Amino acid sequence: MLTSVKGSWCLILGVSSGMGRATALAMAREGAHVFGVHFSTAVQQEEADALEAELRATGVQVHFHNANAASRKTRAALIPLLAEAVGPDGVRVVLHSLAFGSLLPYIPSRTPRTSSASARWT
Repeated sequence: MLTSVKGSWCLILGVSSGMGRATALAMAREGAHVFGVHFSTAVQQEEADALEAELRATGVQVHFHNANAASRKTRAALIPLLAEAVGPDGVRVVLHSLAFGSLLPYIPSRTPRTSSASARWT
């Protein structure tokens, strides 16, 4: 059985194109808030801005950051922003859609506790 994602948060690395973009649109249409990271040139930034506006038009919260998510320095800066945005409920869905880089620095080293509704980090 699938459960609703309405009101939950998703973290999408590589949000501005391809699978990241498609997932962001699908999640927003289902009511999920989107925290997205993309690494765009000036020309690509216009497309990312248009996507951000399209997501906001669905009524969800959206936080986009144009930064290299594979960079340790970037992760150190983004993780507190992510935690502040998503609050105590945390992130429910993570999509790694980068052409390079590791997901591990975004995942806590603690073991997830799952429930029938969703996974939460303990």
